[in-house]
Amino acid sequence: MTKSSNDTRTKHSRRLHVDDDNDEQIEATIAESAKPKSRSRCCCYSPCCLLLIVALLVAMGGLLIWKCMPESSKSVVENIVSSGLGGNTTSSSSSSSQSSTQNAAATHDDDSANTPPTFDYYRCTSENDCCNGVDTICDLSVSQVLFAGLHNAYSSVEDGFLLAGNHEYSLEYALQAGFRAINVDLGNCNGELTLVHTKCELGRRDPYTVFEHINLFLDKHPRDLLLIPIQVNNDVDEPVDLWEFYSILSSIDGFVDRMYVHNETLYWPTMRELIELDKRIIVFVYNAQVSCRYAGSCPAGLHDWFLYASETVYEFASVDDVTDAAVACPYDRGDEGYVDFYALNMFVSDPLPSRASSQVINQPDFLQSHLATCESVVARNASVIFIDFWEEGNLVDLVQTHNQQLG
Repeated sequence: MTKSSNDTRTKHSRRLHVDDDNDEQIEATIAESAKPKSRSRCCCYSPCCLLLIVALLVAMGGLLIWKCMPESSKSVVENIVSSGLGGNTTSSSSSSSQSSTQNAAATHDDDSANTPPTFDYYRCTSENDCCNGVDTICDLSVSQVLFAGLHNAYSSVEDGFLLAGNHEYSLEYALQAGFRAINVDLGNCNGELTLVHTKCELGRRDPYTVFEHINLFLDKHPRDLLLIPIQVNNDVDEPVDLWEFYSILSSIDGFVDRMYVHNETLYWPTMRELIELDKRIIVFVYNAQVSCRYAGSCPAGLHDWFLYASETVYEFASVDDVTDAAVACPYDRGDEGYVDFYALNMFVSDPLPSRASSQVINQPDFLQSHLATCESVVARNASVIFIDFWEEGNLVDLVQTHNQQLG
């Protein structure tokens, strides 16, 4: 065999080895590519992680709401949850209907075991001389008499205001208990007039239902009259049309007929005159887009509250703030008008209505001391005391005792 043949064979053998090596590398590459590769993934963009973040935010929000919620509201929520776990499948519409039925029952003096506290309101010895529960004030002007008042009267836990309810029980029960000044807030939620404070989602009541219940109450109590100051909240959702509101009142049989229309050039009538004329509803409004101070600007019977009344400040962060006479007693709004009525605001919001504060403020000794102090500071008698959580303390007894001493 020649040398060239040997060289050729050697080259061929090397080429075979090289080819074998290439085959092995190719097979190794294929095997490596077949292995599952770990992919780097940003957890912030993973759908499951996004869901987890949302769930955590919802949970944190729920804990915050629960922490701020009044204890009475927590009890209501717990009862609802317990009922649901127990298999109660009652629809929301049925629950709403049941609440409406309960309110109607309250209007008609329901004496069931669940009825909230009542107070010593009726103290008359003669029905003919009885005016708002006592027989010593019938010949006094309505502006000289003291009224037990409800701040944000429509806002109760019973009526679904679970987070920021100003009261435990409805204003219908409060009427039975002896409260005769009913402050409500009127707003417009999505084109519908409603009783609401700041947010439509936090609770609201139908004005027709509320004022119908008030009218039914007066049907059954012909010797009682009411003051109803209405705050107009145009910034809730949409502006409030007072003429539309008046049409709602007009649709309630007999309500508008009972509304007193005051002539500002005259003195306010006596309690007896208003009762015998059956003009036992005195309605005021304030914060409306159009002032009701001028004839024809508002429907008849909607009086400008701050033309005739002055109020103390209404924002207190603690009970100590309420006791500060230099701040809590002077006129805050309405001092430029006639000041026929003088209203004391006695409630704490921090920022939600404080039941614990009302348990202190609504006690007769506290109320009496503050009333005497403020009457001395402004040198005139008070007309209304507005409180939260009317079930606490005993404002009604204090007011009736005060009125008995006026005669």
